[in-house]
Amino acid sequence: MVRNETISAELTGTFQRKMTARRWDGLEQMIGLPTTAGGFALVLGSVVLLGAMMTLLVMTSVQTFQLRQQIASLEQQHRAVERQNAEFVWQISQHTSLAQIHRRAAALGYEAPVKRHYVTRPALTQSEAPAAVERADVAPSAPIPVTQSEPAANPELWDWVVQQFNQVQRWWQF
Repeated sequence: MVRNETISAELTGTFQRKMTARRWDGLEQMIGLPTTAGGFALVLGSVVLLGAMMTLLVMTSVQTFQLRQQIASLEQQHRAVERQNAEFVWQISQHTSLAQIHRRAAALGYEAPVKRHYVTRPALTQSEAPAAVERADVAPSAPIPVTQSEPAANPELWDWVVQQFNQVQRWWQF
């Protein structure tokens, strides 16, 4: 006696093989699968190239995402540092007053000027004013004398600054 299960399994297997063969035939007709070794190598190379380009695209996308995350993190750190700097400036301003600055300057040897030296010049008359403007537009014919403001033969920068400060201080005391 023949069992129904055996017949149905044979029919199902035959049907599946025919459907699979029809799928490949339909696919071959649709895209024209190669029949020669050279054609197969060309299709295989194209698929590999396409896969490599897709992999490159995915890797580039991942790197872009990672860099955006890193930029966001660095921007957040930058904002935190700016916030800290603002807090430091605020704290310094809370502990600094003009009296404190004056005491610190006095401790460092700075003094407020007691006597000022004013340079006066007689007023220009109507006839002198245009001539003064013309002279200001023309380059001087005689070289301007160089003052002793350049440092002497290679002293330390601090010594030069102190020397310049002392010259200004002597000039201010006239």
